[in-house]
Amino acid sequence: MQSIIMQRYAVLFLAIISAAQVLGQCPEFSYDDDAANGPSNWGTLCSDYATCGTGQVQSPLDLRTSNSVFSSFSIEQEYDDQIQLEFFNNGHTVEVDYHDAVGAHFLESDNDDFDLLQFHFHTPSENTMDGDHADAEVHFVHQDSAGNLLVFGVLIDGGSDECDFLDMLESHVPQDEDNEEHVDISDLLNALDIDDDMDLFTFPGSLTTPPCTEGVTWIVKAEILRCSNSQIDKFSSVLHGNSRPIQDRNGRTIQRNFAESTDSMTYSSFSVSSSRSFSSSTSSSRSGSRSSDSSSASSVVAPIFTVFLFALATIF
Repeated sequence: MQSIIMQRYAVLFLAIISAAQVLGQCPEFSYDDDAANGPSNWGTLCSDYATCGTGQVQSPLDLRTSNSVFSSFSIEQEYDDQIQLEFFNNGHTVEVDYHDAVGAHFLESDNDDFDLLQFHFHTPSENTMDGDHADAEVHFVHQDSAGNLLVFGVLIDGGSDECDFLDMLESHVPQDEDNEEHVDISDLLNALDIDDDMDLFTFPGSLTTPPCTEGVTWIVKAEILRCSNSQIDKFSSVLHGNSRPIQDRNGRTIQRNFAESTDSMTYSSFSVSSSRSFSSSTSSSRSGSRSSDSSSASSVVAPIFTVFLFALATIF
């Protein structure tokens, strides 16, 4: 009897997905890989998410000195102190919004300036180091004047003393979807242990949430930020495992600016190259994850509810 009920609910869920596709709306995605809307099925949820299943340069990746080549590159970052930035929960992550930030907040790479749009969290980390997940990862999403995206990733592990970066945020983590707090951000570079000589990986990739847009430049700090277990718990207790599984490299070159050893160094030149522009429909921006969803809700509730009733009548 229980199996029959589960089968009926599965049919009902697929009916709702079909209705959403017909109406041009994408259904909610999840991080439960056993679910019909989990990561392995993102590409089938709607046409806008197709790249999640068909893309060849998807993120995240496993980063190793042994699977990367040396490249002499560096970046420059400047993030002025900010007060009362919005810190909100969009149902998939918690995010600090920099759209209304003042002063300088940019990353320079290959003579191109990328303004910081927002940063958000994943627990555990999405990218891995030598096959191992860190306890958390923060993604600083940047955009240049042409609309190209660059994500700067920092992996975070517990087991240490409290760190200044999470100390600024931990007491303000918004607990539930659509909750909003305000935070002050100060001395961000020092809080993240960022300096001119830090070790970095870089690779071409994508957004790690639907629509999984490609053409995103990734730069990931090789050294893991050390924080306390209690600080990380403040985030993981809210995010409940919001990490996309590791994706295939598909022949991509991962570059690093540090040598595995001088004897085995392989050299490659580094440049930033992105061809896709940022879309407000992506769930990594506030406008994509909050505003567009709420503005379209009223136009789809009635038709989907009709299909819902029809499915109930059919299967029960």
